[in-house]
Amino acid sequence: MFLEEKLDRLKEILSPDDLRIPFNEFYPIKSRIEAAFMSFENPNFHLNGWKERLKNYELHNFNKETFDFLAEKLPAAERYWWVFMEDPQYAMSRHMLFDASQKGGEHLSYLFHDSPIFIVDKKYRWLLMIDRREKYYWEKETKEKFPQISSKDLILNEMNFLDAQAYSDILSEPETWHYLTESGPVDLKAAEEKIERNSTFAKEGKAFYWAIRDHRYQFLGYIAVFHLNEERAAISYGIHPDFRRKTFASKALKLILKWEGLAEKELELATHLDNEASYQLLTKMGLSYQGILARPQGSRHVFIRKKG
Repeated sequence: MFLEEKLDRLKEILSPDDLRIPFNEFYPIKSRIEAAFMSFENPNFHLNGWKERLKNYELHNFNKETFDFLAEKLPAAERYWWVFMEDPQYAMSRHMLFDASQKGGEHLSYLFHDSPIFIVDKKYRWLLMIDRREKYYWEKETKEKFPQISSKDLILNEMNFLDAQAYSDILSEPETWHYLTESGPVDLKAAEEKIERNSTFAKEGKAFYWAIRDHRYQFLGYIAVFHLNEERAAISYGIHPDFRRKTFASKALKLILKWEGLAEKELELATHLDNEASYQLLTKMGLSYQGILARPQGSRHVFIRKKG
């Protein structure tokens, strides 16, 4: 019997409260799990190889049957994301995602009897990985400093190496790259280096470079706040050529300007004199226009958002 047939039979046995298969949401959900809990050192791994890619986890053992242990560890009434490897002998095997209760998860575990079990809180606050044979579990809570901001339309979170090509597309697009970087068009390798450097800035509290994503986890662009260790911080942003003129920039800017983490920070937004689209956008953000002022890179239209 094929796996799909076994899953169909399982859905007949269990109620929708115990098992749901979110076919249309696999990509965004697993991408969010990866962003929260997995490393991105190897670009060949994407939505797979999780056992090898867990970062900053705590390793423990347990001496009970797996679901007796989980009954004590997790509230029974809650539902979680459950992930099983279709073929655990291969790290790049398909990772199957389910929305299930403990009861549903236990039934699924019989279908994937050799697979490690990944259980993720639906708010992406923690992940458990269970090795049933060795009776070990890995536990990881999201305690990273990088803030995630979201609305009904967008998710702003940290960029990773999977975003490098799209990031390079923005910073090398012939008509607009000069608005975003002073050092010339940015190729893929340079984009990867920038992402790594941006991550270091975030850890040092100097700057945050957010990826702008829709709820299918599509990379739409980026928005950055830098000079956070100075009296006045600055904001820059760029939208991928495929997603311009779709209000993503204005929605992302509004999220950042309302973010409580910047409430006590004065902000500057500057745009080139010939960048009419950016100028018109900033005039609609409730900012204070300071006029055309000299900046190290040249004269700019300058807008200010006072702190508080």
